[in-house]
Amino acid sequence: MAKSKKVLTQFEQYEKNVRQRDGLRITNKPLVQIPFKILNPAWEDYIPLNPKTGTPIVTAMLGKVTRKGEVINLSYLEKSNLMGDGDSNAKTKKNDRYTLVLYLTPASKSGANFCEMASPGCIWSCLSQAGRGFFANVQQARLLKSYVVQDFELFFLQQLQKQIIAASKSSKRNKFKNKNEVAIRLNGTSDLPFLEMMNKAGLLDAIPNNVRFYDYTKFPNKAGVRKINKFDYVVTYSRCEDYFDRIAGKWVDNLNNALQNLEKGNTVAVVFVGNKLPNFWFGYQVIDGDERDDLMLDIPRIKGRGIVLGLKAKIPKGVGLMEWVAKSKDFIVECDSFDDCRSTGLLTIGK
Repeated sequence: MAKSKKVLTQFEQYEKNVRQRDGLRITNKPLVQIPFKILNPAWEDYIPLNPKTGTPIVTAMLGKVTRKGEVINLSYLEKSNLMGDGDSNAKTKKNDRYTLVLYLTPASKSGANFCEMASPGCIWSCLSQAGRGFFANVQQARLLKSYVVQDFELFFLQQLQKQIIAASKSSKRNKFKNKNEVAIRLNGTSDLPFLEMMNKAGLLDAIPNNVRFYDYTKFPNKAGVRKINKFDYVVTYSRCEDYFDRIAGKWVDNLNNALQNLEKGNTVAVVFVGNKLPNFWFGYQVIDGDERDDLMLDIPRIKGRGIVLGLKAKIPKGVGLMEWVAKSKDFIVECDSFDDCRSTGLLTIGK
């Protein structure tokens, strides 16, 4: 009698796909056991291998992983929080909801590109070093988390799930205007499909319904409100300068992408110079996006009447005004009119 083929669970199928994609040896044991056991010859199958050379990408020993000279204690990460509490951020602490934000090392600084659509001006103006991000120990922690995302994806997603579930029940919600909901921003300094990844791994079903997910993105087709599992994923498109995408080999018409999203009724973030925001940008209403970070969750979507989240440009610490302007290029907008601004960059500053 022929043996019946084992039917994989959703998580097991996702684990298998990850192994095949990353050149990992297929075993019948879970990949996530690596962080918690001492390495011995019988465990070689747990180690991610370089598909070309067959050599280990990382080594695991006593619950630690060494990568590029950095030591990542995964056993410690299991007990710590991957996402930062919104109370430590000047903008998110003004939110109507208790908020958690995941901060990683942006762009390609960790060896993998976490912001594929980032423009040169966006990379230069990135707020990854704003606030507490200016400190070396914070940057180091974000770099180590970025390594774990690359080498232990499933472990990372499971840890996110645990923290989100814990936040949904936290008494900290009671300090905020909306006590019933928790806001989660998985891309504080990245642009990765975390919610889709968690859904494919079967990790969203257990997350309570009082959780709200939101993000900013440079991917024009990712913006808007999309249903992922049982959650409405609210994403704002981030306007930047037009630029040449070397990977795709073509120019990115960012202005057109922004206006198309506004026409669909989506929210678009635009960074303006100075302390005053225009009333309209290309005919679309501008509201103060710095008021609170979760504002996009409360904006109704009406076709043809998208809303611009106006953000005031912030100069990174240790950078002079003219250097910042020169390297930011037209990522920031200097208005030609505060009634209906139709500028797509700088007009006089640095010219």
